[in-house]
Amino acid sequence: MPPLSEINEIALFVPIQGDEKTILSEFSNALHGLGVLVTTEPRDGGAVVFVKWKGLELRDMLEICNQRCAHLLQEDPFRFTLEFVYQSELQGVILAYPDQNILSRLAFGELPSLQSIVDNQRIKLCLSFTHSEEINQIQVPEKKEQVCQYILNQQLYCFEQHIGKGTASLYKMNGSTLAAFLEKPESDPALDRACNLQMQFLHKQFGGQKDKTPIEIVEEHKQSFSDDLFHPMKEKLDSAFDGLLTEMHKHPVLNDKRFKASDEVWKQLTAKKLSISQISPPNVIPKIWDLIKDDIWKTAPNMTLELFIGISSDTINSLEGKVTAVLCWLNLIGYWSDQKLADDKKFLASFRDILHASNALYTGLVISQDNRFCKKLAVCFEYLNLDIVILQRIEIHSDEENYEVVWPLKEPTL
Repeated sequence: MPPLSEINEIALFVPIQGDEKTILSEFSNALHGLGVLVTTEPRDGGAVVFVKWKGLELRDMLEICNQRCAHLLQEDPFRFTLEFVYQSELQGVILAYPDQNILSRLAFGELPSLQSIVDNQRIKLCLSFTHSEEINQIQVPEKKEQVCQYILNQQLYCFEQHIGKGTASLYKMNGSTLAAFLEKPESDPALDRACNLQMQFLHKQFGGQKDKTPIEIVEEHKQSFSDDLFHPMKEKLDSAFDGLLTEMHKHPVLNDKRFKASDEVWKQLTAKKLSISQISPPNVIPKIWDLIKDDIWKTAPNMTLELFIGISSDTINSLEGKVTAVLCWLNLIGYWSDQKLADDKKFLASFRDILHASNALYTGLVISQDNRFCKKLAVCFEYLNLDIVILQRIEIHSDEENYEVVWPLKEPTL
């Protein structure tokens, strides 16, 4: 891995209108004394400030920018975020999101045909911090080093979602940025707790978290948020938790440690689980609804498909949230569900797949060899009317590489 003392460059997108010389002067003054070179280029909606330096690690420079430059931006969601802009490099490039299996096999040289496609079709692979967690779990040091070297040699990109903003930061991997990527920068502790709550609550739906009731999980996290007396969202969070708990207490089953949402759903349904996975495209989700809606209406006559999935406008507004909800619902209802989700490791792997799907929204192509994941993702993209291409490696135990576009669906030939 290249030494961290190499010359580094970051590109900060400044979403403000202003004279280029003024912006340059303000950033130069803010970073005075650090031995940095600051240049700017105009961009639609603002300017890009390029900062070059040597000697400091990326994490240290980010912290300095956070302290000295945040006042130059209009918005600072949770912490200072850097927009790494490479518009000229990305002109005509397809941003692609590989799952971890594909990334590792490319790094090990096991997928030469796919590598040729990536090289010749101007495809640039993008990673997320979900990849960094999986890379750090590689047990064999030599294999982990192979993956890291592949990332550097291919100059892959990484992006980080701005939670709740529908945008992401994009930057190119070099020695410093890769080191920071593998460490994963700290986020707002409240966001970490919110993510942990989501994970625990979802795990409970599939039989995990056996020592807690659903209500206890929410109460535990409400207390953790209440302990943070200075968080700006505290008042709204307290109100949201109180409303959620009031609603949950209306359902005695949610105060039972044996609660498992998938079992509760299937108690109402006369359809067989096998018949759900046998539904074939197109319009899979409407077909599932047609199969089960009469059973649902016996106890909930006003239920709609969107409410049943959990993506009505009153519950989830973000596209990332809708993708998460649809994939969880498909697992719950039995459409190519991941197996043994009560197990901690199995659930974590499944949850990371959902995070991958959410991250992939910022690209134009998803590449995976996980059949269950591709089946659910194609159905999710169809239902949400997303035009992101899904390329699946099929016949994975064959000596030959074979790939199939599973979304968008091919037009039938006459």
